[in-house]
Amino acid sequence: MGFLDSRLLCATAQNTNARRIGVSYIGIVPYWLVVLTVLVMALIGPTSMHAAMITVTGSPDETLANLNGNGTCDLREALESANTNAAVGECPAGESGLDTIVFDIGTGGSQTISPISGLPTIVEPVEIDGSTQPACSDAPCIVIAGSEAGDSNGLTITAGDSTVRGLVINGFHLNGIFIGEGGNNIVEGSFIGTDATGSKDYGNWYAGVVIENAPNNLIGGSSESERNIISGNEYGVEVRGVGSFGNTIAGNYIGTDANGEVAIDDGSTGGESLVGVFIINASNNTVGGTSNGDGNVISGNGRVGYPAPNGWEGWFGVGVQVTGDQNRLVGNYIGTTKTGNTALGNKRFGVVIEGRENVVGGPEFGAGNVISGNGSRTSFQGEEWDDGVGVLVLGLGDHVIQGNAIGADTSGNLALGNWAHGIEVYSAHDSVIGGLGEGDGNTIAFNGRAGVAIVTDGSESELGPSTGILVVGNSVLMNGELGIDLSHVVEVVEPFVDGVSHNDPLDADTGPNLFQNHPYLDDVALVAGQVRISGALNSLPNTSFALHFYANSEVDLSGYGEGETYLGETSVTTDSSGDVPFSAMIAASPPLGSFITATATDPDGNTSEFSLAIELTRLQATGVPDLDRNGSLLLVLLLATGGAVMLRKL
Repeated sequence: MGFLDSRLLCATAQNTNARRIGVSYIGIVPYWLVVLTVLVMALIGPTSMHAAMITVTGSPDETLANLNGNGTCDLREALESANTNAAVGECPAGESGLDTIVFDIGTGGSQTISPISGLPTIVEPVEIDGSTQPACSDAPCIVIAGSEAGDSNGLTITAGDSTVRGLVINGFHLNGIFIGEGGNNIVEGSFIGTDATGSKDYGNWYAGVVIENAPNNLIGGSSESERNIISGNEYGVEVRGVGSFGNTIAGNYIGTDANGEVAIDDGSTGGESLVGVFIINASNNTVGGTSNGDGNVISGNGRVGYPAPNGWEGWFGVGVQVTGDQNRLVGNYIGTTKTGNTALGNKRFGVVIEGRENVVGGPEFGAGNVISGNGSRTSFQGEEWDDGVGVLVLGLGDHVIQGNAIGADTSGNLALGNWAHGIEVYSAHDSVIGGLGEGDGNTIAFNGRAGVAIVTDGSESELGPSTGILVVGNSVLMNGELGIDLSHVVEVVEPFVDGVSHNDPLDADTGPNLFQNHPYLDDVALVAGQVRISGALNSLPNTSFALHFYANSEVDLSGYGEGETYLGETSVTTDSSGDVPFSAMIAASPPLGSFITATATDPDGNTSEFSLAIELTRLQATGVPDLDRNGSLLLVLLLATGGAVMLRKL
């Protein structure tokens, strides 16, 4: 079962249980009570849910000073009626409570409303339902075009408890929809930033949807009818401010066309979104979800060569960027099409995480994201390099990245690598990549450079180098460079790393993950259905370490293995000289010919790079090292495999 396929199974089970509960409950309700309820609802009518229904019958727009006289109820008039609870122009009065604005313009079908100035701010709860327009196809038919409206939003909502459904909102000089102050709003089934077909870029000049200091809003939903297409805007969905919490962005296509298969076409305003979802200093929000249909497709965002503030080309081009705390990204396709098996990358990064305690993925069914195919070839000062990281972690820490496919498709088997690293951690602390529980591990595969790069540029930044980054239990394979690379040689805008960091006596150095020494393996053998692994570790004296072992179907080009299949762990404690030999029996049976490798993790969660890989046989392999633990570049392995002797240059 793939990373996201399991959501369907869970959703089916949940729906089945819900139906059973519903049937059982109805079965115990007295018949007379059911009849009485139906009669009361018929007498009360829809006013129990909606105070007044206001029908928009015309598409022309009048100024606020001249709302009467054209014989139709126009959208501006309808909004004023709902706000004031008084008749405005040809529109009937709204009432206290949730008014509903519906549409019956012309002979039906697609109609365009072109406001000549900003529409009234929505200050009382209202439901605006464009899907009520007669003779409307599956796509939204009511287009609100903002090219003549000046510096305004398409819709501005401060009332809270409002719903926007079935509209096309494009071309406004500010945002498509701005939600501020009041919460509990819903935006669903709309095309924001595209034409009525959902295939052309008619973007709003800033964001498609902005939520500013407003809680508990829902953008999208799990069903196809609730899905928004939010593409072509400078930013897709922006959630900002400490008052923006409990918001959910689910089920949308952000950066793609209405089919979720290609990036939005460059139509009238020129270019794709710079950032798909941008959460700025806001906490406890969710992008995606674990039920079937909750995940967003966030792909195709960014412009090649867009001039960034620091002068670098393509600095923008991010699927999801988060600068707040305790936000959660689950069940999304970030950098692929809606199927998750074809690359449609964001131009630079899939995910950028700052702040604290943010979660990307998770072990539960449906929580894992597919973060693949992101990046592009970038040129700078006459040089070209592959730029594009799946997940970039910047600053602060305590983040958790679990259960994702990073560089692979939904199954974890098809190569859709991010152009540079799978995960890059830059001056962040105390975070977890993977884990040993069921579903904790990520698949980090097929990326152009390192699987996991834990880096610093060598400068004394205020946050210092990344430390306490626990990397365990993942499936790391077939990346262009090391499976785990601890490196000084990098800038956040230039994803270069320095390759194998050889061990130093007593592990006295500092830097990313304190440049934790990796174990040295000298014997691996399959014995009675278990793997016997022996070797040694030299590191800090009198310190306990967790050693984690992995099997690989192929050895990395460096000779230092990645970590394709997790096998198990053992604990060791160094002596006063920093040395500890070990011999562990691991209850696993990888195929003969597999290459075994290991990492060491100190008590503070600093995980090493992978060790030199040793081929698994039924016979004992004797290592004759030139003390790799002390920084050698050459190792002679004598492998008793059919009498063959292998010399391997590192």
